[in-house]
Amino acid sequence: MGLEIIADIGAACTTDQMRESSEAIANVCICPEYFSETGEYYEKELGIPLVRGPLGAPIGYEAIRAWISEIAKVTGCDPAPVMESIDEEDREVKRCVSSALYLGEFANYFTFSVLAEPSVALPLTRFLMKRTRIAPVAIELTEKDEKYEEQLGELLNRTGTTGSLGKTFGSEFSEIMFGPGGMCEYMLQKGMCSTIFDISIPSKDYFDIAPKSIMGLDGCRRIVEKVLNTR
Repeated sequence: MGLEIIADIGAACTTDQMRESSEAIANVCICPEYFSETGEYYEKELGIPLVRGPLGAPIGYEAIRAWISEIAKVTGCDPAPVMESIDEEDREVKRCVSSALYLGEFANYFTFSVLAEPSVALPLTRFLMKRTRIAPVAIELTEKDEKYEEQLGELLNRTGTTGSLGKTFGSEFSEIMFGPGGMCEYMLQKGMCSTIFDISIPSKDYFDIAPKSIMGLDGCRRIVEKVLNTR
């Protein structure tokens, strides 16, 4: 899209990055729960608009497309090249899954649990229910965001799974758990799940080098692959 990231504002950013960020044409936020006050400051004091993903963080193809479209709208850039890449990646994953025949049939009967921020829980739940067709048993939110929480409630209401929202993470068995690594590992050892995804700051005794995020296009592949290989 011809855009350049000039600063990555967070806990580990430098003072030089803070200075450079004042020259940005847009402030792209992944998880707004941690950026609301800072984002408001950039908008009011520097005139830099805050971009939020309409469907939450870029998790799953639908949310990624919505996130890119919002960035394009604010920056005036053409999203077509990126959208083509997303569409091709989406088709490729569908081809991989369809070629596996009945390998992932067990997944049709799986359930999942999530412990995360609303901006993560919303797109993750949407992607899991639409792409892998598994149902939530517990969605516990760690932060507050009225817009994303409202959308999440509407999604669960349409699918008849409203009882999962607000249920304590790990209060009952689910095949797949998304949450802090240490807690998920504990649930796995207790026999409360079969597959775990560490979606927080690394909290297990493991040295991570290879990227394992659930966000972005690689994240889509990782989620689908692990869900379909769950036994």
